[in-house]
Amino acid sequence: MFVRALCSRRRRERAVIKGEAYGILRLSFVFYYVKVVIMRILVTGGAGFIGVNLCKRLMREGHDVVCLDNFYSSLKSNVDGLNGDQFELVEHDIVESFPKSIMSGQFYQIYHLSCPAWPPRYQKDHI
Repeated sequence: MFVRALCSRRRRERAVIKGEAYGILRLSFVFYYVKVVIMRILVTGGAGFIGVNLCKRLMREGHDVVCLDNFYSSLKSNVDGLNGDQFELVEHDIVESFPKSIMSGQFYQIYHLSCPAWPPRYQKDHI
């Protein structure tokens, strides 16, 4: 899938340096045709503060996100706004083996954020 994006000169220079896109100069702007790769991404601890914002960002970019959390130090209401075809919520503890439903497909990226952030909790239940 290709997406047409209108970019300023500064953004064009950054894109050319990274080698992300090719463009045609038109007035002071450049039209880029960027190949968008949709990935399946696992976020452990995805219901926490950082995990929710990461899931939102990945979904905005068009990726399929699987959020794995046991809600030990987070709330289920944090992920209530994240729903749809791109998002899957699995309530599971990371210490135990993964359920077969998650492991049916391949993950292209894994973000491991599952750790209780409060010192008495992670000293008591460390992974």
